[in-house]
Amino acid sequence: MNNYIYYINKRRLLKSVTLINLINTLYVLNQLQTYNNIIMNLSKSISQKGFRILQKSSLSPNHKLSPEKSKLSFKTRKNSELLKLMVSPKLITNQTTQEGSFVKRETTLQNSQIMDLILVIVHVGQQQFRFTFNRNITTTQIRAAVLQKLKLKIVALNTIDHNILIDYYLTLEERPILWPELQLECQEPVVTGQHVSLKDFQILKCIGAGGFSKVYLVKSKMNGHFYAMKLVDKEFIIKYKKAELLQNERDIMAFIYHPFTIQMLFSFESRNFIVFILEFCSGGELFYQLKTLKRMSEEQAQFYFVEICTCMLYLHQMGIMYRDIKPENILLDLDGHIRISDFGLSKLTSPDEFAYSFCGSPEYMAPEMLLKRGHTIQVDHYCLGALLYELVTGLPPFYSKNTQKIYDSILNEQVTFPQFLSQEIKDLMSGLLAKDPHKRLGVRGGVREILQHKWFKKVNLTDILMKRVIPPIRPDIQKLNFETKNLQQGDLEVREKLIGKAGFKKDFKIFDEFYFDYRENVRIADQQRLLKEHIKNVDSIQQQKSRSLDKIISEDSRQSKLQKRLEQQTSLRTSPQKGSTLMNNNFMQTGGLKTESSDLTSSKRRIT
Repeated sequence: MNNYIYYINKRRLLKSVTLINLINTLYVLNQLQTYNNIIMNLSKSISQKGFRILQKSSLSPNHKLSPEKSKLSFKTRKNSELLKLMVSPKLITNQTTQEGSFVKRETTLQNSQIMDLILVIVHVGQQQFRFTFNRNITTTQIRAAVLQKLKLKIVALNTIDHNILIDYYLTLEERPILWPELQLECQEPVVTGQHVSLKDFQILKCIGAGGFSKVYLVKSKMNGHFYAMKLVDKEFIIKYKKAELLQNERDIMAFIYHPFTIQMLFSFESRNFIVFILEFCSGGELFYQLKTLKRMSEEQAQFYFVEICTCMLYLHQMGIMYRDIKPENILLDLDGHIRISDFGLSKLTSPDEFAYSFCGSPEYMAPEMLLKRGHTIQVDHYCLGALLYELVTGLPPFYSKNTQKIYDSILNEQVTFPQFLSQEIKDLMSGLLAKDPHKRLGVRGGVREILQHKWFKKVNLTDILMKRVIPPIRPDIQKLNFETKNLQQGDLEVREKLIGKAGFKKDFKIFDEFYFDYRENVRIADQQRLLKEHIKNVDSIQQQKSRSLDKIISEDSRQSKLQKRLEQQTSLRTSPQKGSTLMNNNFMQTGGLKTESSDLTSSKRRIT
């Protein structure tokens, strides 16, 4: 008779150590185990931790479980915390195989009895060092314990089978451990030269491709961290005269410092490429997540839209016109917060200064961009409207497979909205998508004016900026959240150029001042000062929003009272006996009708 491991795996964000202790709880059960047996095992384990099952599966009590059809969902509650659990089967085998980011191993009943412990085996040469930790241990604590015992110069702990997802997760700080057992090896630092170069990185996987660039997931040999390496072919830069564009992108990325922008760690030239080493965002593109969801609810879209708007507020404050807002350029980190990337079309400017470049994605181009009469940062406000439209409907406004038709619609047609959208969001998008930039929402007060729209009345901007709000989307840590289709095209040519087998025969430089190393950044004090100013700016917007909301609530309350008085007055005229009773009640409650009757009279005049 075959046995199967049943384990509880997290499906939502866990808010306490107690909840975290439930992750990967193991049960060894046979394939004839019934649904009732599973319920009994779960209830026993969960109740010991103060939980109780709220919702059971719809299966019959005697339903037999099998490896293909035994995934069960439950909801449990402890105090006010709700956790959705998934029980899944794993066949017990005598071999170790890799599945996603989890390692499937031989498990015995004895192992399941110590399910509150984590076993870490570190391989150093021919030796093995065993560590046993409590379930609430974190990635940071494991690294510290290994460093303390082994006395080695270690920059990272890697799985012996080089599982990219687990290795990346282990480099993060203060993350709960999700696996009952880890087989690890040590990575020691390697420094190849005075300046950072391609030799300092191990290329792992292609995760993105653009018109003239490719993006690879890489691992640093210096510190063991994972980065995104953007490569731009020098041959393309020279042929199409894109040097100024690349220098501009490098300068802007070296200048900005914000929790919602991608951070550049290094930039340099190699023989065949211009290289950007960027922060790696394992959540992938917002576009990737949107394709999975089809479209977002207004509440989901509101969270991401506010994060994007606060970032745009910062960029405009820094004199940067972004000009390329779209879901493909918005990345998500492991927690689900955004990072705006790709500053290739950005431009340093003043609020009223005109630019004349024709650039951007067709679906997101503002009318003034298409007319080529000059544009200001108002193009970013239009793009914000187009982005919000795509988030809540699944497609950009005026979408068509025919680019010319898109352009004609942007210039000549009025945007239409699905009926399921609220009036507030329709009003917001109408203001942002106004064809005349002088009538567009934000023309007077910029992004600050946009964030004061009534659609944001329940949003605390400061809490979102400081990442106190839980994102509605949690990227799956068990997979790379990137669209890998067609990414292999041209990969062989790029790799041959990286190792010098193709491309230019000699090293040469296109730029005089392109090299950047974040460790030598002399602007960090200015960046931190400007970020503090930005936080104060967002705080002031929030305070102004709160005051406006208080006025709205007060006015709504006053109007409600007036309406009630009108109804009572109407009732008094139509039914004298009932009206007399209402008047007596009002007199007893208010001590007289003097003030209210004055408001009522003026209100009646307005209605008449």
